[in-house]
Amino acid sequence: MMKKTERQKDDAQPSRDSRDALLCVAKKLFARNGFAGTSIKALTDLAKVNASLVSYHFGGKRGLYRACVANLFSPQASTPARILSPPSSVVEFRLRFTLFLEEMLEIYATDPDALKIVYQDLENEDEMDQSITESVIKLYTAHVEFMKSAEREGLLLEGVDPEAGSSILFSITHQLIRSDHISSKYFGRSIREPGYRKHMIQQIVQIFFDGISPSHARGKA
Repeated sequence: MMKKTERQKDDAQPSRDSRDALLCVAKKLFARNGFAGTSIKALTDLAKVNASLVSYHFGGKRGLYRACVANLFSPQASTPARILSPPSSVVEFRLRFTLFLEEMLEIYATDPDALKIVYQDLENEDEMDQSITESVIKLYTAHVEFMKSAEREGLLLEGVDPEAGSSILFSITHQLIRSDHISSKYFGRSIREPGYRKHMIQQIVQIFFDGISPSHARGKA
């Protein structure tokens, strides 16, 4: 009797290893090519598993796509939203703002491909996954409410729009992540590196809370 090939073994006894292999490969391919640009054949060839295992483990390609980002939005990974309790002082406002930013960039440093998939999904209306969109909107809304609570406590300058503040922060974070490969390739620095990530967080927080010019120069024409 002929020995079973590795692929046949996977077919007979679907294992945790085959599931993990598919997830690992899928994150890279979906992050690079998007949902539509990634075929099941490409996924299973690279993972070296039988195509039937995509359905077995995930219920299909869409299920695999969602599984790639599931950990980002699980209850155990909802630290960023939990940080956003209403602040009662400028010190607490700045601290919670900083912690939120740290958590967001730490997520990217830990699982960059998953977060790239999220941003790519949001940018491509043809491929947009409703469950991913709703999770991001929920996080954004939590930050807007955080900013509004700071406004109610008199912690924002008069005339500052809380939602604009949240929108600017999310845009900055988005741009940092989406352009990180360029920064790494041409300037030798990446927010995946703890030192540079800490520096960028400090700079963003300083600009948000202290401004970009010294206070004595702000009144000059």
